[in-house]
Amino acid sequence: MTRFRQALLDELRSRVVADPVPVAAKRRLTPPRLAFGGALVAAAVSTATVLATSGGAGPAYAISTDKDGTVAVAVNRVDDPGEANRELAAAGEGKVKILRPSAPEDCPVADRGTVMALPPGTNRAAVKISMSDKGSEARVQTRGFPDDMVVVLVALLPPGSDRGAFDLAFYKAPGPKCVVAT
Repeated sequence: MTRFRQALLDELRSRVVADPVPVAAKRRLTPPRLAFGGALVAAAVSTATVLATSGGAGPAYAISTDKDGTVAVAVNRVDDPGEANRELAAAGEGKVKILRPSAPEDCPVADRGTVMALPPGTNRAAVKISMSDKGSEARVQTRGFPDDMVVVLVALLPPGSDRGAFDLAFYKAPGPKCVVAT
């Protein structure tokens, strides 16, 4: 059971205990009332589930590009990066990926890719990660990067934080399919 559902159940239980219905006031529920009440509860639960699992408005990752070819990635919340990676493939010519860390048993060694050091002459300042009260943003200027290199942004949720953050690493193209949580 999720924390949201548990909190909802606890709240309902506390209200029932705080305001019990007197025995004399109980009425037998007729089938129409029972059906209406059931439909109301089902609607409330499905709405609460959608709100709890959507994590708020807007995409998990916001992608934008500047005129100079810089790709900006903001993490609004840590979630599945599939759609963001499709946008990045189009915007950054496949040189930028977002991955979420996996447990070692869920990330075979063959899928972990080859980490690269930046070759001499590659501008390390072309990749910047900044944090603000709104979250983390990575700005990657891929021009001048070797064709066989991919920048991997690892989306993390730091302990005690509700905002996502990025770590980064450079990999030999096509990059890893997964990264191991450290």
